[in-house]
Amino acid sequence: MNDKSPFSSIAHSEIKSDESSVSYPLLAALLRDQGLPLKGKYTTKEVADIFEVTARAIQERMHDGRLPYRDLPGRARFLAADLEEYLRGSRQDRRKDKAKRVPSR
Repeated sequence: MNDKSPFSSIAHSEIKSDESSVSYPLLAALLRDQGLPLKGKYTTKEVADIFEVTARAIQERMHDGRLPYRDLPGRARFLAADLEEYLRGSRQDRRKDKAKRVPSR
């Protein structure tokens, strides 16, 4: 197949099957825990299943800019790289959260 799509190389070249060379360690760990395969692209429903939320919750995150997505052919909207980026940005430092809180009196 001679696909000239800029996304075609991502789906095939960046995702490795053995865990020692996974390009998306956070996504791979999440999928492994759920017994799901690492793929190059995902639909809204698949992402909802991965994060164990409703498709509507994913749509809300898409529309308010919290979850990066693409206008891909077919129903796929998310690349593995987008989900990895989202997971990396989701980390919260509990120490910073505590420092921001003002004690109530």
